[in-house]
Amino acid sequence: MASSDARTAGRSGPLIRTTEGSRAQAFGSVDWGLFAFCATIWGASFFFIAVDNFSPAVVAGLRLVFGCAVLAVVPTARRGIGREDMPRIWFLGLVWMAIPFLLFPIAEQWVASSVAGMNNAGVPVFAAIVAAALLRRLPGRRQSIGLLLGLCGVAIVTIPSAGEGSSSALGVALLVVAVALYGLAVNLAVPLQQKYGGLPVTLRTQSAALVIVTPFAIVGLVHSTFAWSSFWAVVALGTPSCR
Repeated sequence: MASSDARTAGRSGPLIRTTEGSRAQAFGSVDWGLFAFCATIWGASFFFIAVDNFSPAVVAGLRLVFGCAVLAVVPTARRGIGREDMPRIWFLGLVWMAIPFLLFPIAEQWVASSVAGMNNAGVPVFAAIVAAALLRRLPGRRQSIGLLLGLCGVAIVTIPSAGEGSSSALGVALLVVAVALYGLAVNLAVPLQQKYGGLPVTLRTQSAALVIVTPFAIVGLVHSTFAWSSFWAVVALGTPSCR
């Protein structure tokens, strides 16, 4: 009879879990440069969510198509992922990309893209809350102060927009949900990224999200009109998705 360890070797554990980070040292100059570069790409992406001509579902679908296309040409990203981890990939695709990628363009029908981008600064706050809950350990004093200041900044930016009418309030609520899901997802991605690397996990996650979003995008085509300006905006939105 197989041992207990042999029977459980292929299991990946519960979907909702995270692990400690593998790097504890402070950022160096290169790290801060990479961080600033990623922050610039991520922050600027909200200006390219082209909801003028394309429906929100089409924006989300095209964003994932171009993101998958960029990653698919990178050999490292095509490395395999164990079958036992595919349920976690699908769940991550849902909460990290499928739902947030739909919610942001829906919200930007009523909320300015600048507000959406600044609201995204709440991701570290939600990520820290989720990490503290899953790891059962509170962040340090300095980190807590920084997170509190970040939360205050997000509130200062979003509360006036929420007060501009019921549609704006709904848009802000959708942004908060999307940002909260980002905070959950970045924690759930850690064990997979430590095991397989960032690029393979991102490619598989985007592929799963594309499958989930595609039916909504097909329906959304009925409510969309083609325009080159919107098309190139979505290209600019989707191609840096390997971040």
